[in-house]
Amino acid sequence: MIEKKADIDTPLPLNGSTPIWFACQSQYFEIVKLLLEKKANIETPNNDSSSPFCVACKSGHLGIVKLLLANKANVETPTDSGCTPFWKACERGHLDVVKLLLDNKVNVETPTLNGCTPLYIVCQNGYLDIVKLLVEHKVDIETPLEIGSTPFSTACDNGHIDIVKYLIENKANINTPDKIGFTPLYLSCSKGHLNVVKILIENKVNIETPLNCESTPLIVACAEGYLDIVKFLIESNADIEKPAKNGCSPLFIATLKKRRNIVDLLIKNKANIATLDYTIPVPDEPVYYLYND
Repeated sequence: MIEKKADIDTPLPLNGSTPIWFACQSQYFEIVKLLLEKKANIETPNNDSSSPFCVACKSGHLGIVKLLLANKANVETPTDSGCTPFWKACERGHLDVVKLLLDNKVNVETPTLNGCTPLYIVCQNGYLDIVKLLVEHKVDIETPLEIGSTPFSTACDNGHIDIVKYLIENKANINTPDKIGFTPLYLSCSKGHLNVVKILIENKVNIETPLNCESTPLIVACAEGYLDIVKFLIESNADIEKPAKNGCSPLFIATLKKRRNIVDLLIKNKANIATLDYTIPVPDEPVYYLYND
């Protein structure tokens, strides 16, 4: 078709993808090479403003990325949402592509439109090797999303213990809340990541920091039914009486959520039964089983 003078840059009507864009996405190395020899436009984006180079970095084919670099592809062109080719390579965990782009001096800090940096996305997705590379390249480890969540917070939220340890070693702030008030400890407790909770407390995290609604890490662990975390927080001297802003104590929340084993643990540790809502009719059985079937 090329020999018959077909237009090699005609995009698909549906999404604006050109032949070379599609070949990059599909990792068709020989086709990309042929199209480059025929002078295909390597900058034409699809309808999302994703360039052939961007989709090649996202797909992770190192050979195609090298071909495009050799043909002077723009390495910084972002998509409509602000994702650069480097960000896309980081998001997918393509270590070899990330290394190549670092060698080509790309901007390692460029965030998406919602403030998500390359470091944030690799902390979220659990790519420790890339986290180390970025930190070695002196990225700002505290840059948050628009909502205030930091790379350290998302590593805790997703239970990536190796990344959590590494960022602590590199002096990440372990107490920074987002704009809602979620701290790294609160997020770890809400998701059941006991190993992360232990590391945070070993590093002197503030164990009582509340949300804007004044729910505490202990309260959310009780609500979600994470007995091992509740036990560890109590052993670490968390305040078992501290209520949320609406007055609900950890014991009340555990009762409401029918967490019988946690209720037993709290009462064993002298939680005040008077914090329960006695306006609800109480049967003959113990009050802390009130909400159980």
